[in-house]
Amino acid sequence: MTSLHTPLRALAAALASLGLVAAAFAPETRAALDEQSRAWREATKELRLYDRLETRLILRATLHTDEYVRAQDALLGLLQSTSPWEPRGDSPEWQVVFAAYVPPPSRADDFDFEPGATWTFQLLADGQPLGPISLASYRERSELQVLLYPQLNRWSRVYDARFARSGQPSTLTMVVSGALGQGELRWEMR
Repeated sequence: MTSLHTPLRALAAALASLGLVAAAFAPETRAALDEQSRAWREATKELRLYDRLETRLILRATLHTDEYVRAQDALLGLLQSTSPWEPRGDSPEWQVVFAAYVPPPSRADDFDFEPGATWTFQLLADGQPLGPISLASYRERSELQVLLYPQLNRWSRVYDARFARSGQPSTLTMVVSGALGQGELRWEMR
């Protein structure tokens, strides 16, 4: 797991880039960062796939649970205190932000909802597939993204996947599969 000192470094860099260095030392900012880090640890799962002694995939995914979104909104509200920050409230979709790392020489970090990609994935609510809404992929990331998602690094490709949300499931499972292996990440919902 990522220690708190990594988010603090990311916070300092994000605040410096936003010209808000003084905000990093405010007690309420530190408390909000601690809460966001705790919520991130609970909302983030890791999947590692191996073929004998070779690593084929390292994937760390953060599910935007209600608790994580509240903690993220509180931190962003403090960091952007120059303008009012409205909490997002209930979302009509599930959002999963994940970082995928495939070691060289293979660069098989191609993810999609549809067959034909190197890796396909789906989100299941109590075993039932949820409809995919959108998938965005990028390599560049801002300091603020690194603060909110400490699993992001320069070697991984970042994906932002969104799925239709209906009801309140007891478990959400992200199933990842490809020719190189299969695995799943499971979140127990409260």
